[in-house]
Amino acid sequence: MGKILIVEDTELVRRVIQTYLDTLGYSADFAGNGQEAIDLLSRYDYDIVLMDCQMPIMDGIETLRYIRQKHGRRIPIVALSASSSEVRRCVEAGIDDFLSKPFTCEQLGRVLAKWVPVGAFRSEGAKGFVSPVVDEGMKEAAQIALEEYKRDADRRLNRLIEAVRAMDLAEIALGAHAFRPLNAYLGAEQMVALLTAMEEEAKQGKHDRLPRLAEGVVKEYERVRANLPELERRLGQR
Repeated sequence: MGKILIVEDTELVRRVIQTYLDTLGYSADFAGNGQEAIDLLSRYDYDIVLMDCQMPIMDGIETLRYIRQKHGRRIPIVALSASSSEVRRCVEAGIDDFLSKPFTCEQLGRVLAKWVPVGAFRSEGAKGFVSPVVDEGMKEAAQIALEEYKRDADRRLNRLIEAVRAMDLAEIALGAHAFRPLNAYLGAEQMVALLTAMEEEAKQGKHDRLPRLAEGVVKEYERVRANLPELERRLGQR
């Protein structure tokens, strides 16, 4: 049976991917950063790697270049990214394909089927790509995000706002990047757009727009929070 390596530092995204893999009947190893991925690749033969573009310790671009230079066999590597600029950098570094976050269970399955032999990973209990399975996968992803939002979103927001007050650009970029998937899986598109803008501004060393963007994030957060009971009700009815 083939082996899949998922390289992703965000716990929420890892949980969602694991849910998708369970639904599709696949199994995988997980690494939290590029260095962990390289360590695993030195010990095991993987048939495909799905890797976040931005991670601590050793980011996706650096890891990708290292793998391409040092690894004897060319392994298909799929970038996981919510940023078009990151995707461009990955393509330049030698990426084979990409999945735009947040992606669906069906999209993940199609990428795996595209790059690996048919039947290489599927277990006896694989459920396939019929609509009810895909819908259930999306529902579970949203439920995971909803649970995490209720538990930890206040802390994430407060940490981000404190970073803006201190004008700590590195912390702003990190906090906005980490908070974005949680909102994306809930369909909070305006919040995702604001957080993406904050991350890009901070990475580029720009200060002027950050306070206004932070104000927008706080206002949008109140709206998202107010809509959580309705979202929870809808998820329960699906």
